Amino acid sequence: VEEGKYTSVYSFRRDFEQIMDNAMVFNLPSTIYYQEAELIKALGSVYIQKAAASLGLPMFVADEEREQMDAGAEKASTALRTTKPKSTKNSKANGSTKAAKNKSVDGNVGRVKREGSKPKKMPAEEYLINPYGVANVNTYVQGV
Repeated sequence: VEEGKYTSVYSFRRDFEQIMDNAMVFNLPSTIYYQEAELIKALGSVYIQKAAASLGLPMFVADEEREQMDAGAEKASTALRTTKPKSTKNSKANGSTKAAKNKSVDGNVGRVKREGSKPKKMPAEEYLINPYGVANVNTYVQGV
């Protein structure tokens, strides 16, 4: 965006939505990745529209420019995978289970939930800026 590679808010928004759609296509609906992509897509679209309106940016490009972009996107999309990956079922026949495949190095399965902790709710704009609800994002990033 800062380099000026987008000619309109429309092209930026289309790329943003494509990224979120890919996250939802290639992850099962029960995963946090799918759920977060769905939320970010909804909140991000509203945020992009508000930001564009406040900056006075055009939402759409000229029809000729849009046709050229759509033609390029159509060529690229033929190389992309268009079907959802199949869900892996628990297989007792070969002795492996989904839980066994998802075990971490320390032996835990999946995400570990702390006792008594509840997710913090926050306004949409703050979620986009600070999705983890961390008081000081810089301190959090340094600790990771």
